[in-house]
Amino acid sequence: MRTKEEKLKLIEEYKASGLTMNKWCLANGIATSTMSTWIAKTNNKKKKTKPTSKSNKKAKFVEVTTPVKTATTINNKVIVEYKDFKISISDSLDVLLLKDILKVVTELNV
Repeated sequence: MRTKEEKLKLIEEYKASGLTMNKWCLANGIATSTMSTWIAKTNNKKKKTKPTSKSNKKAKFVEVTTPVKTATTINNKVIVEYKDFKISISDSLDVLLLKDILKVVTELNV
């Protein structure tokens, strides 16, 4: 039976080795299931003892604005306004073409 300190030392040696757990354990005569259990137990203890700073913080909301001024539908057409551009799109417009158009408009950065 290994002490807690021995287990922690072996875990640190494994992590520092850069080897996979399987290779390191094989080279050091330790079953991978044993190493996995040690790591899981130390991680659980860290989670239990670590104070949660998140619980002391309040959530903040930030307003997000989109560059599109309006998008309205009139007679199966969509009108998109972006800065100085106004684009009228029929419902049969190819999505890829629309994507290309919007890309060009945003790249103009007017």
